[in-house]
Amino acid sequence: MRQGIDLLDFWRGQITPRRMRVLLEHLPADALTLRKVHPKDAAIESWNVTDYLLARLIDMFGVANFKAYTPVTRPGEVFEARAEADRVAAFLQAQAERNRQREAEARKASMTPAKTRRS
Repeated sequence: MRQGIDLLDFWRGQITPRRMRVLLEHLPADALTLRKVHPKDAAIESWNVTDYLLARLIDMFGVANFKAYTPVTRPGEVFEARAEADRVAAFLQAQAERNRQREAEARKASMTPAKTRRS
């Protein structure tokens, strides 16, 4: 697509309505005009498959490292990302609590003297 088209040419009669519609329908996702008119849609469309896969990979490494991790926010997913972060945090806290309980039980079992059988 050509860049630098003067939109005033439409009002001057140098661009037909059909040509104007085609130009607007095929704007690239990062076009300033598209971002101003539809900011949410432009942000969503600006992410390609590679961006989503990279964000997913970052999320997986964050969770795998067992630390409090906030997932990468994707376009249009602000509330979903917060909910996912809350779920991940709750999961990690529950897992840490289970590990603490198991360690406490293991310490308690190792401190209890073993009962011997009389034959």
